[in-house]
Amino acid sequence: IPQQESVSRISRKVHFLQQVLRSTLREAALPASSHLRHPMPWPPEYQRASVDFEKFMVAARDHAGLATTNMAWNMVEGVLHAFRRRLTIEQALRFADQLPPAVRGLFIEGWRPSEQVAHVGTRTEILEEVRSLRREHNFSPDNAMESVGFALFEVVPSDAFARALDALPPEL
Repeated sequence: IPQQESVSRISRKVHFLQQVLRSTLREAALPASSHLRHPMPWPPEYQRASVDFEKFMVAARDHAGLATTNMAWNMVEGVLHAFRRRLTIEQALRFADQLPPAVRGLFIEGWRPSEQVAHVGTRTEILEEVRSLRREHNFSPDNAMESVGFALFEVVPSDAFARALDALPPEL
């Protein structure tokens, strides 16, 4: 009989835990009208962000004639940052809105919006600025700016690319 009592006590505890679990699940259940019953999937551009970024880096590397995407990294970062420095805050944000998420992140990385907008300057001056980024590891060729532009064209849909260009000042 003592064994039966302990089995009975265990059975009551299990029954109690089942009731608590059912009650918790009922409380957590979503109301029938809730928009959460059919949640919106996360946007595809975020689902494929790493694939799009790899495609961008490979396009920049290939167009620049570089051997690896590691070699292309400083070129890409240098071009994006040199370009961003020549835009107002509004222009930079309008441009960034059209970029894929990972490229957008690199574009705004380290940005100090309070800094004065750099003058456009000459192509040679901009290229020198690009090459000054981690100079000892920078393999930016003469066509660095075109290579990054070509890579952007590869990964940014044509309508978004047109909007990105519309955000730019005419001198760029």
